[in-house]
Amino acid sequence: MRLFIENALSEEDIKSLLPHGIEKMRSPCTWKISGSSNFDDNPIIRRISQEIAKHAPVKLSKPSKWYIECKPGGHGPHYDGARPGGGGALGPNHMSWCQYSAASLLTDPASFSGGELSFHDPDEVHKDDLRGNLVIYSSGVGNDPQRHSAAPHSGGPRMMLLMFFAAK
Repeated sequence: MRLFIENALSEEDIKSLLPHGIEKMRSPCTWKISGSSNFDDNPIIRRISQEIAKHAPVKLSKPSKWYIECKPGGHGPHYDGARPGGGGALGPNHMSWCQYSAASLLTDPASFSGGELSFHDPDEVHKDDLRGNLVIYSSGVGNDPQRHSAAPHSGGPRMMLLMFFAAK
């Protein structure tokens, strides 16, 4: 399952989620900020999570979690809630509880080079269309997990809202 939701975040939402002074930062900025497993801590996160719950049977409590990340080195092809095992079968990984994931770009895609979010099988690439929009995808061993990667980036920071959900 892969679903694209347009206008999930307003400009005001994005400014509220980003750290103050982010527009002056330069890469590398390898860190995670503002994470929590309590989806009620932040009204923007709560609203987005409730929208996601309309499309997938997600659990809005532990172990589900969200955070904002900047990782200039990218992330090679992977599944969020599974890993390739022997004979081509998928097995559990360190986040085997994760059955659904969501991502949204928070920074201006023109402020950095690279950083595309790519899905494989079938191929789909997001960068310019991901700011303020949300892609939701299945992640777990038993629900058609979506293999994806993030290309390395340079220049300004590439801040992503990442959300990982257990199933109800």
